[in-house]
Order: sequence, then structure tokens, then C-alpha cells
Amino acid sequence: MNASRTCVYTVLFLAAGLLIGCGGSNSGQSPSPSGAGTMVILGTDYPTTSNVVSFVVPISNITLSGNGASNVSVLNAPTSIDFSQLVGLRSLISVQPATPGTYTSATITFNGNPTLSILNTTSSPPTLTTLPAAFTASSVTVNFPMQDAQGDSDEQITASNTLGMILDFHLDKSIPVDSSGNIVETNGTVMVTPVITLRFLHADHDQFDMDELRGGVVSVGSNGTFVIETGNRSQYTVATDSNTLFEPSGQSFSTLSTNDLVEIEDASIDPSTLQINAKEVDVFPDKFLVSGLVTNETPAATGGTTPCGSTLSLLVRGVLPAAAQSSALAEDKISSVALSGSEKYFFVHQDDDLLANFSNLVFNSCAIVPGQSLTIGGSMSGSTLTAAQVMLAKQGFPGTVASDVGNGVFTFNAEGLAGVLLPNPVTVETLQSGEFNTDFQDDSGGMMPGTALRVAGLVLYNTSTSTTNILALRVVQPGQD
Repeated sequence: MNASRTCVYTVLFLAAGLLIGCGGSNSGQSPSPSGAGTMVILGTDYPTTSNVVSFVVPISNITLSGNGASNVSVLNAPTSIDFSQLVGLRSLISVQPATPGTYTSATITFNGNPTLSILNTTSSPPTLTTLPAAFTASSVTVNFPMQDAQGDSDEQITASNTLGMILDFHLDKSIPVDSSGNIVETNGTVMVTPVITLRFLHADHDQFDMDELRGGVVSVGSNGTFVIETGNRSQYTVATDSNTLFEPSGQSFSTLSTNDLVEIEDASIDPSTLQINAKEVDVFPDKFLVSGLVTNETPAATGGTTPCGSTLSLLVRGVLPAAAQSSALAEDKISSVALSGSEKYFFVHQDDDLLANFSNLVFNSCAIVPGQSLTIGGSMSGSTLTAAQVMLAKQGFPGTVASDVGNGVFTFNAEGLAGVLLPNPVTVETLQSGEFNTDFQDDSGGMMPGTALRVAGLVLYNTSTSTTNILALRVVQPGQD
């Protein structure tokens, strides 16, 4: 499979609200100057403490050292990354020219302390709590060689080549917890010791891609390309072709216009042009969107087909444009969102006929359930949102296999924030066309209970059982995604 905060706001790779923050000046992704190489940095996260709502890390620079070259910056602009939203997902952080050389270390420098919020599920509905947090050091250095995704240990950038680096911020190892899994404070502050690993990708690797990229359209070309600006004010050229899906129904390249808000799904990076090749483009022409996690829905889902009006409690994880945030809709707050039921409801890859073999799994106005990641587009008047589109987004879940049902179905103990809102265990159904490794299967091809997995997919309502299921688009073991 090919798959921030203020200023504009970016999300890179699913869930629906996600990633890159404010700071820096406009910069494009033109091919690197002659003689230089290119470093593409992707972000992800290992399983996190279950009730962490947000863990925003302000990064001022990422520098490489070695082979006679020190402090070579590979971050195109200071940025803030919410790693809690990247569990099991890959997200674009930076594309930057880099001096050729064989490097021995990378240093990640923080621009201040993280912000940490948790979800309190002992209250009904759940509430949010922000905890004071601080890093134990202002930077962390990761030494090479480290084995890359191809099994090599050569962190070498050569002239005119492109090297990818996946930055894994291990929240479960960085945030201190006690034996019961409760976050530990020292003198009223959570002392965070950053644990980071790096993996390297050659440009032809199948993981050299991103799950999702969000931004505003700044220009539209005549050859299927357009330029978007993300939350850290970086600009990227997006390439589409006749196979690119445009959602929702009625949207196409010809309808795209400046200032539309878009999400690019399952995109790969062309190592020669550094363009973003989009498999799917989700368009929000009303020029406002809010993304987040459903924590409660009234009335409860029925799975019916007649439009259902409802009121959502939405843990807001992103607002575009950021200036439109208000007391009613603000990041890292639980907000009330009213839906009439007449909105356009769709999900990523809907035109791929994902549900052809899953007639019992539905998403519509009558099938919204806690734990779903939604992106809602519409218009704002004062503090009132009038929704026009509701998109179900892909999201990632760490957890363990509970049992093997057979025929590509297993039950799963989901962890992480979304796992708090899902039934435990939750039934997972898989696609034959999805991205999977098989190391977690036994000799008969069955699932081995207790195996740690990362599942990325869609949370859907099962009309046959009146339960919540996950339709998996990717199932891998930690460290292989």
C-alpha cells in the first residue's frame, strides 16, 4: 500500500487530523541542486500510553554529522508534530537537499517542551486533562549505523540520489508510567526522556510513501498537477492521473480551485521530481474542515438507510484554517458537532469498492460510532458549523491478537487512544489487497493469539451484529511499518 498544528495545519498519513506545525517560510520541493542529494523524512510512532490525546513535540532542527560534514540540516522548517496521532501511520515531515556523505549520527533538537493531554474515561462523557510536561534534555542524538529497512547499515547520501528516513518517537518508552500504566509526575511535571529510533529507506522501497497529507490548494496546473501548502508553510506539487480517485462524488481535477482544502491519501514520492503522486484526493470546497475522534454519539448508531440527524462529541485534532478555531471548535478540545444527516458521507478509497465483500459493514449518517476518525467539511458562521461532507478516515491501532476466527478475520485487543473507545476485543476483517506481512501467522496461516500488531484501517458499523468492527488495510508487526 502506498499511505500541527497552528498556522494552516497538516496531517500526514490517517487518522484524520494530524501532523505538522507552524513555523518557517514557504519552501517547495524542487529537485535538489546539482551535486546534492535529497533527504525525505517520514514520521511514525510506536504504541503509546492508552489515554494520551496529544503529545506535541516542537522540533527546531534535525542535523546529520559524519564524514567530515557536521550539522547538516535536513529539516526544511521548524515544526511541531503530534506523535500521538501517528500510531501505525507514516507521515511526511520534511523534504530537503542534503550534502553527500556517509553519516554517523543524527541530532533532533527540540524548540521547548512537549504538550501532553490525556483522555479521562472515568467521566461520562469523557473529558480532557492537560498535564505539565518537560523534556529531560533539549536534544537527542541517534548514532549510526542502524539497520535500514532493506537490511543494510549504510546511511549514505550520494549526489542526485534520494534517501528516506523514518523517525519513530517511542511514546510508550518516553513517557514515564507506573506498574498500572498511569502516567508518573515528578514535582508536578511529567519528565519525558525522548526515545527515538531511525530507519532508512531507499527510494524504491515499498514503504517510501505516506498515508495522508493535508493542506490548502495554492495553484492548479494544466497537466494534472497542483500545489498545496501544509501547516509548516511548505509547498508540495501533487501529481494526479486518470487513475487518481477524487472524493466525494462530483469532485475531479477539473473542479479543483485555489483555496480548496484537500487530503491526499496513500501518496508516494517520486524520487526524481520529488512530486507527490496521489492515489486519492479528497476535496473540501467549502474551505473549512475539522478532524477528530468521535468520543460519543447521540442517538446511538442503528445502521439504517434513512438519513439520521445526530450530535457528536468530537475530540478535535485539527482545524483548517487554524484562524477559524473558536471556543466551539478548537484543537485538543471535546466539541459538540451537530449533523443533519443530509451531508455527503464517504470514506477513503470508497471508489475502490472496498466493501464489495463486506455488505454488513457500513458508513452513513446512521452508522457513526465512538472511536471513528472523521474529517468534516463545511462552512462556519460565527461559532456554528454547517457540515456538508463527512469523511471516515483511516487510522492506526497498536494492540495484540485476541483470537483467530478464520478466513482473514481475527479479534484484536486495540490499545492507544482509539482503543479506549473501541470494544475490547474488536473484530478485525482483512482485505486480500491490503498490505500485510505474515510473520505473525502460524504454520497453518492462522493468527497467533498474543502477537503484537499494528492495524491501520477503517472503523465501521456492523449491521449484522450491531457492533463496531475494523476493516484492515494494513496489518504489520511493530518495526516493520
